[in-house]
Amino acid sequence: IFGSKNSQTHGSIMKKAISVTGHRKLEHSEDEITNDFVEFLERLNEPIVVNTGMALGFDLLVAEICLIKGIEYNAILPFDNHLKGNEKFEILKEGASKVIIVSPGPYEKWKYFKRDQWLVNNCSELYAYLVTEGRSGTRLTVDFAIKNSKPVTYFNLERNHHEKNS
Repeated sequence: IFGSKNSQTHGSIMKKAISVTGHRKLEHSEDEITNDFVEFLERLNEPIVVNTGMALGFDLLVAEICLIKGIEYNAILPFDNHLKGNEKFEILKEGASKVIIVSPGPYEKWKYFKRDQWLVNNCSELYAYLVTEGRSGTRLTVDFAIKNSKPVTYFNLERNHHEKNS
């Protein structure tokens, strides 16, 4: 739908909004994650903007991938002063097209969940680095996306290798 929350207008170009979620601790190399994520975006074959929650780990890696590869991205922050003083975060925040603070004010734990819901509500598809069992913010975000009928694409090292080897 033209002008819906699932796409975002940048200039006169409508871009498909892709939000990301993932773990703080990366279980794969940055190269493996980068390759799968970039191939996922290339398969979409349309103008996109990436929404990242800018958390430590996967989210910041995605922001870094976007900055290096020239992919437009938005920094979606849970509250004021999120990761204040983290030099890498500050550089990546500066590189974002938009910085959106979902719940202004100081840290409160519930603001992470509100940010994650924003990521799902404002995308047409979610890319998830969900590679560990158990309860996590990543799993809650994926479950929220599924509950809200959003397509979810998961990091998949095997898919990556099969496509390269076939």
